[in-house]
Amino acid sequence: MFTRVLLGGLMALALAVPPAPAAQWLSYSEPDFDLYGDASRRQVADVIQNMQVYRYARDAVLPKLRGSDVIRPRVFVLSGSTFAKYAGTRRNVAGFVSSSDFGVDIVVDASCADWTGTSSTIQHELTHYYLHQSSSFALPVWYDEGLAEYLSTIDISKGKLRVGFPAAARWVDLQELSWMPLREMFKVSRGSEAYTGHRGARVFYAQSWLLTHYLLSIGGEDARAVGLMVAHIDQGSRVDDAIQAAFGDGFAAFEERVRKYARPTKFRIAQLDKPDLPDLRTRIVEIDEARAMNEMLMFGMRGGRHEDPNVRALAARLSEDPANGHAAAAQAFLLRAAGGWQTGLDPLARCSQLRDDDAALVLCGDAWMAPASDRKGGPAATDEQADAAARKAAELYERAWRLNPDNYEAINSMAMVYRHGEQDGARLQRELRSAIARFPRSSELRVQLAGLQAGTGDLPAARQTLERVLLDSNDPTWRLHVIRRLRDVENEIAAQAR
Repeated sequence: MFTRVLLGGLMALALAVPPAPAAQWLSYSEPDFDLYGDASRRQVADVIQNMQVYRYARDAVLPKLRGSDVIRPRVFVLSGSTFAKYAGTRRNVAGFVSSSDFGVDIVVDASCADWTGTSSTIQHELTHYYLHQSSSFALPVWYDEGLAEYLSTIDISKGKLRVGFPAAARWVDLQELSWMPLREMFKVSRGSEAYTGHRGARVFYAQSWLLTHYLLSIGGEDARAVGLMVAHIDQGSRVDDAIQAAFGDGFAAFEERVRKYARPTKFRIAQLDKPDLPDLRTRIVEIDEARAMNEMLMFGMRGGRHEDPNVRALAARLSEDPANGHAAAAQAFLLRAAGGWQTGLDPLARCSQLRDDDAALVLCGDAWMAPASDRKGGPAATDEQADAAARKAAELYERAWRLNPDNYEAINSMAMVYRHGEQDGARLQRELRSAIARFPRSSELRVQLAGLQAGTGDLPAARQTLERVLLDSNDPTWRLHVIRRLRDVENEIAAQAR
C-alpha cells in the first residue's frame, strides 16, 4: 500500500550515503521543472510524460493555475536500491515531498509496484505548488487538499485523458467513515487533529475531495456561496459568521446536497483528447554523480539541517573531491556545523577562492551565517565574530548575484544580511527593485524592500509596499507576518503625525 509522506525539508531528512560511483545519473530540464535520477531511461521518461500529461490536463481544466517565476519544481526519480537508502527503514513509502513558498521538491521510487500511487503523489504535490503560486487569497485547508486530490487521478484510457476520476481510497472512506459536519471541516487548520490524526485525516481528505469535486462539477449557486464564504474568512470573519453571511438559512440544505453527492454510482469527470506528446528521450542527458549529489546537498544545506548525520555524511564525501565545484561549500558547511566560532573564520577561506560557481557561493554564504549554536552546547559567537561572518556572507551572496542575476536565493540572502547591517540603503533598494523586476511575484523581496524603506525613514513607501504584498500573498502565516509589519509602520506614521 502506498503511503504519502509529507515532510518539511524532505531532501534534508532523506539524504543518506550516496550510491556507488557506477550509477548512471540522468537529467532533464524544461521551463516548468528540472528532473534528476538514477532510474532507467525508460522510467525517467515515464515520469516526465506523467508531468506533461498533468500539465496538459491542468491547463485545460483550470487554466488559471500557474507556476512561480522564481524556483521551478525539482523531481528526483530514483532506482529502487537508491531510494531504499533515502527511505531508510520506512515501509510502504513510494515518495517524499518538501515544499517552500516558491517551489516543491519531490523524490519518488521509480520501481515502486504501486506506480499509480507514485503518479498520484506527483500530481497531488504539483497541484499544491501551482495553486499556492496562483491564488490571491489565504487558501482554506480543505480547498488546498481537495483540489490536489481532484487533480491527482489524471489518467489516460482508450485514447482519452480523464480528470476528476474518484480515488478508490477516498470513495471507500466516504462510505465507511462517519460524516464530519461541513461547518467543522471549514474550521480545520494544519494543526488540527482532523488533519494530523490518521482517522480524522481520512475523513477530512475524503470530504475535501468530495466538496471540491461537487463545486467543480455542479457549480451554480452553491459554488458562488462557497466563494463568498471563503472571501469573508479571508477578510477576517469567523467561520460561523462567514457561513451565515454567504448561505443565510440555506446552509443545512447545501450540506445535504453535498452528502447526497457522495452516493452516486457515477461522478462527472472531464474527458479530453489524448495529448500528442513529443518523444522526450533524446532530451534526457547523462550527468556525473557529483552534480546529482550536489543538487541533493543544496536541499540539505538550505534546509538548515546542520545536525542531520546523513547531510553531514554527504557533505563530508563531497568536500573531499578537489574537482567538485561544491567541495568548498560542503567543507565550509561541515566546519561551521561542527563547532564553530572557537575555530575562527580562517578555515572558511577556501570559499573565497571560488570564482564562477554562483550556487556554491550561495552555499558558502550560508555556511558563514550558520550559527555556532547549531551544535548543541557549542560556544556562542561574540558580536565581533558575528559581524565579521555576516560581512563575509554578504560579500559571497553579492558575488553570486553578480554572476547570475537569476539566482533568487543569492539576492534574497544578500538583502537579508545587508538590511541588518550598516550598508548603503539607497544602493540596496536599487538592487532589490532590479530583483523584483526579475521576480515580480516574490513577496519576500518586497518585504525586504519595505524594511529598507522603513529603515531609511520613507514610511509611506514602506506602507504601500506592504499593502501590495498583502494583496498578493496567499499563505495565512505569511499574511499575519505582513499584517504585523504593516501595523508597526502605521503606528510609526501615526506617532510622527502627533
